[in-house]
Amino acid sequence: MDNIPRHSVIVGVCNTLPPHGHRLGAANREIGYCSSGHICANGSKFRRSAFATGDVIRVDIDVRKKLVSFYKNEVNACQSTFDALDPARLHAAVTLGSPDDQVTLL
Repeated sequence: MDNIPRHSVIVGVCNTLPPHGHRLGAANREIGYCSSGHICANGSKFRRSAFATGDVIRVDIDVRKKLVSFYKNEVNACQSTFDALDPARLHAAVTLGSPDDQVTLL
């Protein structure tokens, strides 16, 4: 996760809430969609569509299929399986990249 910008916002799910300063998706049992466009899952990453101020990110979870889907402005940006996550202990999580970042949860 070295090439992900430090000041990125990351939206996703995890089994235990990450500690302060931790980037969501860097550890096992976490999946995050980064504003730089990376999908970070269980410590690995791959690139998709970046998001910015004004974009709406939706996270859908299908626990039966063990699938997390990320939508950017109602368009499917990515899907990722979550074999390492415990569906009974999922938490929504957001990592803010800088003190000026803001997120509205709907």
